Amino acid sequence: VLHHCQRPVECVLEPSAGTGVMAQDAPSEAHLTMVELDPYSARVSRHLFQGRRLSLHNESLERYLRSNPARRFDLVIGNPPFGPRGEDSLLDDEGAEREASRYFLLRALERLHPGGLLAMILPAAGLTSERATAHDGEWRSTSPTWCTTPARCTAAAMALVGVLVMPWSR
Repeated sequence: VLHHCQRPVECVLEPSAGTGVMAQDAPSEAHLTMVELDPYSARVSRHLFQGRRLSLHNESLERYLRSNPARRFDLVIGNPPFGPRGEDSLLDDEGAEREASRYFLLRALERLHPGGLLAMILPAAGLTSERATAHDGEWRSTSPTWCTTPARCTAAAMALVGVLVMPWSR
């Protein structure tokens, strides 16, 4: 997937790190920023990523974003939580986006450098739209449903590289 990144990967964000399963494939020379709410998972990640250029933040994504408003990344990877957002949802956007995976996706897109790459595991329902079409085995969309605000994401600002639909999710 990294060959799709249009810039050198020097800084990576994992906004819902857990124990670091997604982050283990990040380029080893890149600075890795991991955000994890659960203290036990954060401790495991800190132990597993010893020796890496690492910033680990044991807090909600909302709190991290509030304390690092200008931080941008070349690569954002993750498996965000599905379902409703937690109690910190009021710290950012007044809780307007209630679904966690959509919130994580929107914030990740906002934090990418131009030419950066986002790779996330998301629920299939979040990747559909009325204008989505299948063509030659590829999924394409001119207006994903999660791009509801033109200021947040525009078709000119991003390109969908690909989607893998797991067999049990159909």
